[in-house]
Amino acid sequence: MSKAKRHIGIITTGHGPRDEYLHYHGLFLKSLGADVTITLRHIYDGLSLAELDPHEVDKSTPNLGAHVHVPGAKGNHMGDGWEHRFYDLQFATGLVQQAIEKLEEEDGVDMVLLACAAEFPEGALNARTMLIHPREIMFG
Repeated sequence: MSKAKRHIGIITTGHGPRDEYLHYHGLFLKSLGADVTITLRHIYDGLSLAELDPHEVDKSTPNLGAHVHVPGAKGNHMGDGWEHRFYDLQFATGLVQQAIEKLEEEDGVDMVLLACAAEFPEGALNARTMLIHPREIMFG
């Protein structure tokens, strides 16, 4: 009996591309015998640094960490042009929800994986498909 091909959506909390998620999750799932297609959505794609700046916060405020493109940035493990910054959790949560909806409605995924371990307010995220949030698995 053949297994059905699955379509998995992965949401990252910054700018793209983040091909390491494609490679890691794709290879991991295929090694388990899964036949998968992976689609990535990055919550800050389409937003410039100037548009994100008003939402930047420090770690004392509820936040979501993100790798974003910053012209001239040096030394980040992601390579030149990347920085890790923190953005207001309420602002970011709305963009995560939009990414979930795009993955479901536009991309037709069977499940959504959040590529972060941030704590979201209870009930803040909704999905019609299976939604996997690593924090809930790790701390549940």
